[in-house]
Amino acid sequence: MPIVCFSVTLSLRTSRYARAYNLIIEKNMKKAIFCVLMTLLLLACGKGQGDNTPKGVVTQYAEAIIHGKYLEALNLVYFEGSEEEVQELREKFANLCEEVAETGMKDSDRLVSYELGEVEVNEEEGKATVVTTLSYADGHSKTDTLKLRKDEQGQWFIDEEE
Repeated sequence: MPIVCFSVTLSLRTSRYARAYNLIIEKNMKKAIFCVLMTLLLLACGKGQGDNTPKGVVTQYAEAIIHGKYLEALNLVYFEGSEEEVQELREKFANLCEEVAETGMKDSDRLVSYELGEVEVNEEEGKATVVTTLSYADGHSKTDTLKLRKDEQGQWFIDEEE
């Protein structure tokens, strides 16, 4: 009798371990599938944010300003100079913008929404304009024409120099 009892106990333990092992594998597969799906979702969502068109760049710029991501916004502005100089300048401007926002930006200066209008692109010259209506926290709006330019690598940037 003890041998039969041991055999039954062993088979029960083995089947418990097998079930536990299968559950662990099942959970890991679910996690792996979830990670793959989330990665695909992020890549799909990222395509809209990485839109290298004049309209796409202005959208990214305005969204970054609205959400207080000033360095992200300044990375979309064209500056002359070496890569290191430009990045240092962008970081200084971003820090300044963050300080102003933290110390109390006036509602008349705080962008809350935008609407894109007419887009004109001159591919030969690498220049574009986007008419944009900007709405501020105090309720006023203004229409502005943002100028853009293409750099040597074919990337569009807001051109503040003109």
